Amino acid sequence: MSRAFFAVLVVLVTSLIGGCFDQQGQAIKYHGIYTTDQANLPLIQIYHQDGQDYLRSAWGVLAIDVSTQGAIKIHDSRVSISGQFTHVQQGEYQQAQFSENGQRYQAKRHHALPQHQLLDKLYDSPEWFTSVGQHQSCQFSSWSENPDAKFNRDLIDELMQLGEKESGPFANTNSFLIAKNGEIVYEKYLNGWQSAYPHSVQSITKSLTSMMVGVAQQQGKLGDTQQKLSELMPQYESLLQGEKASLTVHDFLSMGAGLEWDEWGTPYSDPANIRYQEMIESDPARFVLSRSMVDKPGIRFNYNGGLVTIVGQLLAEQTQHDNFAEFMKSSSLQSLCLEHAYISKQAGNHSNTAGGAFLRSRDMLKLGLLLDNQGKWQGNQIISPSWIKQMTTPYLATPIYSSGYGYYWWIDHIFSGGKTYQVNYALGYGGQMIAVVDDLNLVIVRTASNFELLLPHTRLMKEFILPAFGH
Repeated sequence: MSRAFFAVLVVLVTSLIGGCFDQQGQAIKYHGIYTTDQANLPLIQIYHQDGQDYLRSAWGVLAIDVSTQGAIKIHDSRVSISGQFTHVQQGEYQQAQFSENGQRYQAKRHHALPQHQLLDKLYDSPEWFTSVGQHQSCQFSSWSENPDAKFNRDLIDELMQLGEKESGPFANTNSFLIAKNGEIVYEKYLNGWQSAYPHSVQSITKSLTSMMVGVAQQQGKLGDTQQKLSELMPQYESLLQGEKASLTVHDFLSMGAGLEWDEWGTPYSDPANIRYQEMIESDPARFVLSRSMVDKPGIRFNYNGGLVTIVGQLLAEQTQHDNFAEFMKSSSLQSLCLEHAYISKQAGNHSNTAGGAFLRSRDMLKLGLLLDNQGKWQGNQIISPSWIKQMTTPYLATPIYSSGYGYYWWIDHIFSGGKTYQVNYALGYGGQMIAVVDDLNLVIVRTASNFELLLPHTRLMKEFILPAFGH
């Protein structure tokens, strides 16, 4: 066999099965688990699924290509990561070098782990993540599934075809689940994702925080939302003077505090972004409350992640915990048996209550079902029906996404098939969604990695979900 023919053969085989080869044409294994020297990236996994290689970390899943020489290329052009496998030993790469925005870090091969241990290790960084799941000790009966449920499957299949594309409003869908009458009737995972993987849910964390306010009320740890912040957090009384003295918990939950704040005008990755600045403050509440008043409280909706940070801190203080995540770990919400659930940290050991939760899609579905069941879970009242109503009552009109905003939940009214349905949403950057339609006992969950467009939830519900289930 000539060298030229052999080289062509190697390229052809590699393009079909993927892989690296040494000079003798022997395959070099690169799939497996690697530890890194980065605190926020304790472990990564390189794996093959559905004909594609993927890199899995605590932060998500990326499709990758690996050349015959071991060079690593990320599919997503927006992600500035490159890499190179190195140090072959017994037919396996033992190390990898990665570069991201000028920063270099090393990864070393780790022995194989069972799935549950792998997921725990991915988030095994106490300075970055707090586990809020109870998968090892919690009892939860298996999901009731009804794959034969009647609905317009052609419409949902059409939606999933759009979700598999790399462009368009429904592109880069990672999971899609539907529960009808408490039963899972549809479940699909795409782009290297699996049911066991927790996904960054972004601002759905805000909706979870609102639920935890209801849990604290149910446990008698917090009063009504008309309580003044100056009374609940007296350490900031010097900042809560003048018009700020009247600020209530309601103002913070409804995004109507009236403080000067613009976190949508600058990319979140830009150090000039005000939310970015708040996250690196050791005392974020002081940073937020130091902002000047530009509106009277309760007049205008203004999206402000800093308000959610303060609510998370308030919950921790009122329940005597170090941070929000520690309260959540000890609360009655644990009866939902969240598996491999985590919340990332900001500076100062504060939980990122505005965008730091990582949840499995099935656990997102549980949150939607808790809302749909008026706060009751397996016969136990976790959140009062009155709090569910308060969360999903629109207080202020919003410029985008919905017809109104409740307590960290978006509320919309969609006309379909001769009827108007109220849809309550938890929404997150990149296409994350929990949608609840009480009139149909319907809960929909979507995770995605589509960061280029506005969230497509209204169109998704109006053109696909409601026609598929509402007629």
